Amino acid sequence: MHGVKPGDVLRLNRASGVGSRDWTLLGERNGDVVPGDSETAAAMAEGTAAATEAMTMGDDSGGLVVGTTAGLIETQRPGKVRRPGPIYVDERLFVCRATVLGTESEPMRVKVKTKQRQRREKRVKSKHQYTVLRIGELRVRTPEELSAEYGGFS
Repeated sequence: MHGVKPGDVLRLNRASGVGSRDWTLLGERNGDVVPGDSETAAAMAEGTAAATEAMTMGDDSGGLVVGTTAGLIETQRPGKVRRPGPIYVDERLFVCRATVLGTESEPMRVKVKTKQRQRREKRVKSKHQYTVLRIGELRVRTPEELSAEYGGFS
């Protein structure tokens, strides 16, 4: 992480899942069309504006999402297939704060790259830097907290 110093407190607002061994809160992508979803399939058959809003994922291609196949999203434009972005839990549902302990770097790695039937060797060096965090607070908000703060949650 750039621009952080030891002692800084960060609010982490993107998590793909929050939970424990007993329960897990997973994220969902807004506008996903899941095969077998009867309401969305019925809206698609009718061609209503609600179906268009439910199916549009805000992509720049302008196409509508027709379904998912092996993690890829097919749009109505022929030949247009794109990978979905990451799926996060809504940030209003949880609070997570972390303290920066410092930065560390791994030892230098040298990978030797060669091509078939060639004597030339290329040495690629890499040394990654990591930010060490300590999670100080992790709290899942209750429905009462959400309704008091946001006036209802949908």
